[in-house]
Amino acid sequence: MKRIHPFISNLVREGSLLFAILMYGLLLLRLGYTFGRDDHIEVIPYALLLNDASLFPHDLFLQGIAAILPNERLVVSSIFALFGAQMEPMTLVIHALVSLVLLLGMERVARQLVGNKYLAWAAVFLSLIPFYYWNPGGNELYYNLLGAASFAKAIGIWAIFYFLKRRFRTSILLIATATFFHPIVGIQLAILLFGVMACEVIFGHGISEDEPFLKMSLRIRGIKEIFACLLRFLPTGFLYVLLIKMAYGDASTPISSETFFDIIFDFRNKHHFLPSNYPLKSFFLAGICWIAAFGVFRKNALLKWMLLIMLTGYLLYPIATEVLRSPTLVPFQWFKTTVWLKFLGMIAFMNLLHYYGPSWSQVKEIRWEKWGLTGAIALTFSVLLFFPHKLPWQLETDFGQQHQTDKLVQICEQVQTLTPVDATFIYPYEVSELQSYARRSGWVDYKANLKQPAGAAIWMERISQVYGFDYKHPPDDYAKAAKTYFLSLNTSAMQTFAQQGVTHILTYPSHDLAGLKEVVRNAEWVVYEITF
Repeated sequence: MKRIHPFISNLVREGSLLFAILMYGLLLLRLGYTFGRDDHIEVIPYALLLNDASLFPHDLFLQGIAAILPNERLVVSSIFALFGAQMEPMTLVIHALVSLVLLLGMERVARQLVGNKYLAWAAVFLSLIPFYYWNPGGNELYYNLLGAASFAKAIGIWAIFYFLKRRFRTSILLIATATFFHPIVGIQLAILLFGVMACEVIFGHGISEDEPFLKMSLRIRGIKEIFACLLRFLPTGFLYVLLIKMAYGDASTPISSETFFDIIFDFRNKHHFLPSNYPLKSFFLAGICWIAAFGVFRKNALLKWMLLIMLTGYLLYPIATEVLRSPTLVPFQWFKTTVWLKFLGMIAFMNLLHYYGPSWSQVKEIRWEKWGLTGAIALTFSVLLFFPHKLPWQLETDFGQQHQTDKLVQICEQVQTLTPVDATFIYPYEVSELQSYARRSGWVDYKANLKQPAGAAIWMERISQVYGFDYKHPPDDYAKAAKTYFLSLNTSAMQTFAQQGVTHILTYPSHDLAGLKEVVRNAEWVVYEITF
């Protein structure tokens, strides 16, 4: 406690904690907060299933992932499951805490690399507000919902902080911990750390040839450090990833690796995995961030090698994905590392401003700083809580009021009381709330798919039946095509679904399904029971 207390007191005294709280408020104000929908479809219902095994008996994704142990969602869903009936409010509390850990870590890293506190704060702000989601691969450091990546990146930024201090053993322990939450994030950071350490051993520390004994001593020390880190990572994070890989590999393979690639990486997740689908603006920003970071930090051996390893991956990954189309290499999703690159780039730009910009960049501390931050925090959260409708953008803030205002959430909660626990639903393409709020099985869901051949084959077949397209004939606009086809499903089609175990359909009031028994409806949604 004696070591922790000064560290925390420094965060308070230096204004870092107030800055992090303000940034969290600004992020909520800009991006809102989500619970029980979108990417939560893979973690919240799984947590509910961990607490009650009778739920979701016919849900394709949930039953599939529950049969794969361990799996990549197990740790984070187990944490959600701990809170039982208080899962929703506790998720908000943990989201706030995890976000503050991330923001404080970013602030510490920036302060370590920038000579001015306010420019360090500006680097954090620029990374997360103006240039949010400008990363190749559609990933970010911060998300407006609490998921596996939220935990992993909050831990990962502190791994980078200790890495820059050359406390490699502490860094690798943090990386191993992050791996349990999000295997891809952890493995990528491990590759960067071990890669940098290996480069220093192989290429040296910039020591002159006139000092051979010093060079040899540093290399021996580096080799010992690599082995010490391996002994910490191999039986922890690496073993966990290996067990997940083995669990997925045990499944039967009814489709070829080429078809599996087409379904999972090309059809479903090309915005994450295939560089040819990344926005040009994201490549532009990543490029100038890399140039700026390398130009500013090239004399920092750790960052120099880290940036060069990143660049090597950016050059090789498109070959693995677009040319070789390898299901083994594609999951490394190397462009996810651009979330760290963008942040380093913003720090580099602030460094340039510090040394070559106007004299105000040399300001050490602004008078009334803490009062100003406190006032900004009060204003930000006041607008967020009381005047979100006054903002020029539509802001979704699932702080609990969605139970009173969201028609889809409301009908899902009614479904929970009006249908049996083994009810199985089909529903429109954009719906992701059913499992979290109705606690009923989905026959197929576009956002939740199993990343193994057996599950992928079944998922693709059901997607084509419910939404009318597949990986061989992908439409230009998935959402539009899916809605058009879904509305075309008639009572006769419902007979086919009933034969395959579907018992209910959640749809729009305009959907003509004459002859089916209506269970419940509101102004925007209606539920029918499929019985014949």
